[in-house]
Amino acid sequence: MDEIHKSGMPLYHGSPRRLKILRPRNLHGDPDVAEVIFATPFREFALAYAGRKWGDRDLEQSAVAGRPPVTLREMRPGAFQAIFSGKRGFVYQVPSTPFQRAAKRKCMAEVASFEPVVPLKVEVVEDVLQAIQADPRVKLVSYDPQAPETLAAVRRSIRRMRRMEDKGVGYLRWRLKGAPPEIVKLFRQELWSMCGWVYLPI
Repeated sequence: MDEIHKSGMPLYHGSPRRLKILRPRNLHGDPDVAEVIFATPFREFALAYAGRKWGDRDLEQSAVAGRPPVTLREMRPGAFQAIFSGKRGFVYQVPSTPFQRAAKRKCMAEVASFEPVVPLKVEVVEDVLQAIQADPRVKLVSYDPQAPETLAAVRRSIRRMRRMEDKGVGYLRWRLKGAPPEIVKLFRQELWSMCGWVYLPI
């Protein structure tokens, strides 16, 4: 965070909406995420948020600061087409000063502002999927419930649920709403293995 402020490096925020002022909102639907504005030093990471609304029940994202590419993995069939294809989006360049480390977020690629932000620049993206596919720093991985990385994503969600304590069950309900049967089955198996649960609260 100190390096961001000292260097004045640009930060980016992706949105499917054209806005003059970015205001704190919770568009993820995640009960553990406060109403904030997320930004990142990586344009390619922000570009993923320029599509239609989505959360980690649709895509699983991974990015380590300074080590591209960003990986986007479908957690349900056809997510890339539904979220990005033919969708117009916007990538905003924002000042770094109002942003700080996001308290409950582990992703090193994101920082948060709890105050409204006036963008410095705006980039219009006519087709978000085409823009993502053209970016060599983004890796798209199609839906594969048998992949070890999909199981790893399920386990991360369960660990997060356990950390959230009283909000954990609400998070799990949101995470599994409309999930493919094979993903629900994975959660059921891993909940039994990791927590001793024999049912899902959905």
